[in-house]
Amino acid sequence: MPSTPVTTKQDIRDLAVLRRIHLQNPQLNLEQLLHTLRATIGHEPSPLATQAARSLIDPYQQGRDIIMWKKTGK
Repeated sequence: MPSTPVTTKQDIRDLAVLRRIHLQNPQLNLEQLLHTLRATIGHEPSPLATQAARSLIDPYQQGRDIIMWKKTGK
């Protein structure tokens, strides 16, 4: 049975900040988005947040589900 990825508190915080930055500045490209995220949180973003940022820039917007996900367990 494959293991379920663990979402850490840092992932949740980084995703919340990423969501806020993206909603305030939807025109940012990937490099600008990651730079703003690093500057805001003061450290390297979690791998999940980095993946979500890449997906947000994707034309299919696959990362929206990750960013908009709320801690519901679903």
